[in-house]
Order: sequence, then C-alpha cells, then structure tokens
Amino acid sequence: TWVEQTSNTIEQLNAVAVASEQEAWAAGNGATILHTTDGGITWRHLERTNAQIFALAINPQTLQTLYAGAPGRGVFKTTDGWHSFTMANTGLTNRIVFALAVDPTNPQTLYAGTNGGIFKSTNSGATWRETLTGLTHFSILSLAVDPASPQIVYAGTLGGVFKCGAQGTTWTQ
Repeated sequence: TWVEQTSNTIEQLNAVAVASEQEAWAAGNGATILHTTDGGITWRHLERTNAQIFALAINPQTLQTLYAGAPGRGVFKTTDGWHSFTMANTGLTNRIVFALAVDPTNPQTLYAGTNGGIFKSTNSGATWRETLTGLTHFSILSLAVDPASPQIVYAGTLGGVFKCGAQGTTWTQ
C-alpha cells in the first residue's frame, strides 16, 4: 500500500535507498538528504551536501554506510548514517554521477553511472576504474546488480540497456 507523506518531506525526490521495511533514505531537490526509521511516517532532514543528489546506495551488510552520487561533485560516502561524509572520487574521472549500485553479496564492490560511462570500485569507493568496453552510449542513468546473480550488472542508458557479466569489464546491449 502506498501512502502519501506530505508533512516533513520535500516535493521532488531524485533518489531513494531502502535499508529495511522501516528504514530508508531519500535525496531531494536542494541537496537535501532525508532519513526515516518508522516506515516513512516521519522524515528527518540531515546535513546538506551543497550538491543535488541523484543517486543513493546502501551497503546491505553495514546499513550506516551510504553512498550518494551528485552531478559535478562525484560520490559522497558516509559510514555513520550521514552524520558526516567524505568524498570518494579517486580515479573517478567523470564526476557527473547519476546512478550507483552496490553488490549485495560483496558490498566492497560498487558501480557509478556517470555522464561519461561506468566506473567500478572494489574497495568501498576508495578508488575507481572505468569499465567502458562494449558500451556504445555513455550517459548512464540507472544501474542494478542482479540479486540472484550479483556478478551480473545492468545499466540503463540513453541508448538502451546494457549487461555486464562475471568479470565486470565488458558490456553488451
């Protein structure tokens, strides 16, 4: 059942990340990060990033670790539930981030979809490397890791859907 929550929220949401039935994060216009621990009945506004957030991803094994992607700013990372955050951009040569995805079985592996392709980190965002082989469209608007087969990643682009297999380096349309 969907319930519209109008009090204590913002009008435009750019991204949502769900930790559990009760806990979720949301990012909205004006660089606002919101957090709920009661299933969306109330939302708490957290520290502003001074950047509009378009992507959120949670480490499923450590729910206080959250990644946020911002066009022009790259990736923000928090390990304390957004009380503080750091930039996680080493090797991320395109910082126009529209999508993020975390491998649910190996959460040290994450993907960032940018305006210039896909980047992969195998160390919780400490460093990134490009994974462009096979991509014919480089504006990545969405990413998803297959929960049944986490070695498979899907990317939504302006030119269709691409799939990456077990090695995480070659994409096919």
